[in-house]
Parts: sequence; structure tokens; C-alpha cells
Amino acid sequence: MALKLIDRLVKSSGWSVATRFPYELVDAEGVLIETIWLRPLSRAEVTNIRNSAGDNVSEISLRMICSSCYMTASGADKAFDITELPKLNRELSSAMLNNLETALLNIDKPASNLIETEKKD
Repeated sequence: MALKLIDRLVKSSGWSVATRFPYELVDAEGVLIETIWLRPLSRAEVTNIRNSAGDNVSEISLRMICSSCYMTASGADKAFDITELPKLNRELSSAMLNNLETALLNIDKPASNLIETEKKD
């Protein structure tokens, strides 16, 4: 029996929330700080994040980052804990957070250098 389209999409690489993509965090000079792994969020997760953050766009963005970033490809350990939201908001530059958010929005692209190439074009 053939699999339904939804089942094929869930099992395919890149479209499932089980997929992780590497992303290189670099400093202002382009020096690698850490490679983290990004996981796509489901619509249900995004809805829950929006409901918990209300109309605060910055908090929605930060919660999405906390929910999507992992230290390993297995997703066993989150890169940021939700309790770190105030510090992320207060102490990281808007440019760094925007880069992470852009990567999340372009998560089907496997590497950050592709995102940088898009920005330059």
C-alpha cells in the first residue's frame, strides 16, 4: 500500500520537524563561535509560542529561537533555555538575533553561508 502524501512528507528530509540543519554562529569578524543545529517548528508550535508571547513580536522571535536551536544534531540538548530569554533580549545584538531568525525562516537551506549569499545578492 502506498504511503499518503502527509506520511511521505513527514519522512522526507528537510520538511519534517525531526530534521536538524547546521548553522554557524560567527562573531562580527566572521570567526566561528559555535555550530548549532536548527529544527523547523510546526505550525502548532508557532501558534503556542504566539499564544504565550501575546503581541510582543520580540518575545515571539526569542521564544522561536529557544525552541529551535540545539547544540547537537540529535536535538538532545537545547542551545538556549527559555529562562535565558531576558539575557538574550538584553545582551545580544539585534543583528545576531536577526541572523538567527532569518536562518529559522530559511530553515530548508542547509547552511548559513547560503543565507549570507542571499543577503549579498
